Amino acid sequence: MCGDEFVILYTEKTEQFVLDDISKMRSALSKTGITCAFGYCMKDKETDLDTAMKNADQAMYADKSEIKKAVLAAGGQLHRRAGDR
Repeated sequence: MCGDEFVILYTEKTEQFVLDDISKMRSALSKTGITCAFGYCMKDKETDLDTAMKNADQAMYADKSEIKKAVLAAGGQLHRRAGDR
């Protein structure tokens, strides 16, 4: 199964808190064999929610690309959805 996306909205948290939380989630997921890409955006007063979501989405796709490169460089294979074959 592939392609599920989830959103976690934090309020009044620092960027370091978010990064630490992502690290904890990655660590927990690594014990399951599941790989997950993360993207985030720190929203300020000038940034609307749609823009923040787009920025986080772009960051997630960049993270996904880096994960793919690391898997392939380590000699691993990428799993594909049946519809992609």
